[in-house]
Amino acid sequence: MRISVPNKPKIGFSLLLILLTISLSTISSALPDSTYSLSVRSGSQVFEVKSYDEALWKSTVNPMSDPSTLFGGEANISGAKSKLVSRDTGGNDVSTYGIFHHFFFRWFNVSFDSVLKPNGYDSGYINGRYPNNTFIWGCNFGHWKFTTNSFKNYANYTNWNPGPPRKHILLLRHPSDFTRILSDYNDFATVVNNNASIQAANYSLPLLSGEDFLWQLILYGLIVANPFSSYLSQIITALDCSNASVQGNSLIFQRSGEEIFIVEITFNHLGIMDTILMKNTQNEVFYHITSSYPQIVVYTILGAIGGAMVVLIGIHIYLKRRQKKEIKLGTVHS
Repeated sequence: MRISVPNKPKIGFSLLLILLTISLSTISSALPDSTYSLSVRSGSQVFEVKSYDEALWKSTVNPMSDPSTLFGGEANISGAKSKLVSRDTGGNDVSTYGIFHHFFFRWFNVSFDSVLKPNGYDSGYINGRYPNNTFIWGCNFGHWKFTTNSFKNYANYTNWNPGPPRKHILLLRHPSDFTRILSDYNDFATVVNNNASIQAANYSLPLLSGEDFLWQLILYGLIVANPFSSYLSQIITALDCSNASVQGNSLIFQRSGEEIFIVEITFNHLGIMDTILMKNTQNEVFYHITSSYPQIVVYTILGAIGGAMVVLIGIHIYLKRRQKKEIKLGTVHS
């Protein structure tokens, strides 16, 4: 009697394949950055100031400011509306100078050409000192600022009709890159601030904590990648924000003004900010922005029209069949 002996090389290869699969799965789960995806798609989103308590704002945030200071336009008027229209998206590697220019230099109106470049701090210096590139997604929007008037109609972007101001928002594919970007910027700001010529000109760059960086990202129009909850959590971890937390698709952020106040931001199915709610520690809401999606209304109307047409066609077919049946029965009885 011959006994069949298993093929040992095949068994060994199978075991190796299984172990490799398990190892890759473990590595993948340990690196959530690799799983993020961009969810922004073409469409429109209209924001509206639902409520604004001026007295509470000034006693809680800053007596010398109002919402227009943070959100632009007529954001300090209840009922004012703003609009974003997604145009296109893309992704590529961006140099450190590109990141600095798009974020920090733009946020703080940095005098790059008149102060930094003449003192040797040009793009070559920045990219040479901080050589790492960062992969980003870029999202282009047509942007209408908050207004109490009707939105102006614009054609598509052309050389002759540029349309509303473009809003170009960068989204980092790997939220862990926020750690390096903030560290590089603060290092650069420190170098610049210690330059004797720049000090003599009474010029300096602001140094940022992780929470300062997150707040600027929010004012800039933060977009998050999918899965949103994980991406938000990774940003908080990367920036070491002890005063921020995540609940589902919402970011809860504590800020300090005249008093401590809380900002709650909910992100929609595209990863774009959907609502912004600001309240004091007594849960008194003093500012609230909501949003809606005009294209959804259009689709709903079209769907209702289509449904009505289907019903009418069904009724028509039923009556026709009933009429034929009655004619046929009448013929038989006669």
